[in-house]
Amino acid sequence: MNEIQNKIKELEKKAPWNHNVDLKGISTIENQKFSIGNNKIKWNRINNMVNFNNKKVLDLGCSDGYFSCMSKEAGALLVNGIDLDPLRIEKANYVNSIYKYKNLDFSVRDVYNIDLDKEKYDIILCLGLLHRIPDMEKLLKKISNTKILVIETKIYDTQEPICKWGGGQSKSNKYNNLYDIPSFNYLKQILEPYGFNIKTDIDPKDKNNYKRGLLI
Repeated sequence: MNEIQNKIKELEKKAPWNHNVDLKGISTIENQKFSIGNNKIKWNRINNMVNFNNKKVLDLGCSDGYFSCMSKEAGALLVNGIDLDPLRIEKANYVNSIYKYKNLDFSVRDVYNIDLDKEKYDIILCLGLLHRIPDMEKLLKKISNTKILVIETKIYDTQEPICKWGGGQSKSNKYNNLYDIPSFNYLKQILEPYGFNIKTDIDPKDKNNYKRGLLI
């Protein structure tokens, strides 16, 4: 077992990896089962719809850092990844210690406390986050002044502009409670007044009870 394998397992003991990342040919998640929510499938959907070249990117709830790194790979000028969970930031920093991307920073921060009047970004990523935070509308209004907003979340399949309570149960720890599950029209109702030209997508192969919706 080499140094990278040892480090992957060491970090796995602290908390399971959320992202399957290729670190010099070694995967952080071995034999990962197929899911529309898996990070590599999610990235392919996003990268087909968004141009990251020479853009400044904020990755909210960046978790293990995969999407931040892929944004750099896709040509982003600068990427800041933030997450409230310090174990996720530890993983993200280790991932970038292998990739060695410049102008990529990870930090433990609360998404509600970012000052977007001082920090200006072209693209904000909000992936797998909305259904895990207690006040979705507050965050959406806070991040609505960016040029491009990329949201991936569980979607409540209804034409009504509503959210369904997710039950509040935790996926793994206190940072992963399942709160509200929005419909596409709920998200549109909040974001369209800010001038967003919204595109939505659900993968036809998605068989989950709550589809993984992409909104850009």
